[in-house]
Amino acid sequence: MQKGLSLEKLKTQRFELSYSECGFFQPSDVTALGLINDQETMPKATLIIKNENGELIICETEYTKKYLGKESV
Repeated sequence: MQKGLSLEKLKTQRFELSYSECGFFQPSDVTALGLINDQETMPKATLIIKNENGELIICETEYTKKYLGKESV
């Protein structure tokens, strides 16, 4: 995969699809305690794919290298 990203790691991500965007997300490993830690249990967006004027745009996020990088743990 380009840009030093791991296709094997991408295969482990959650995939979400909406009207003009889709994305890959790293599931949280934090146990939910209701609203007390709601923010910590949210999945982290690792790649976003947008459809702009019929063209697919792939956007990295602040979590892309951490969870999808070939060198990440």
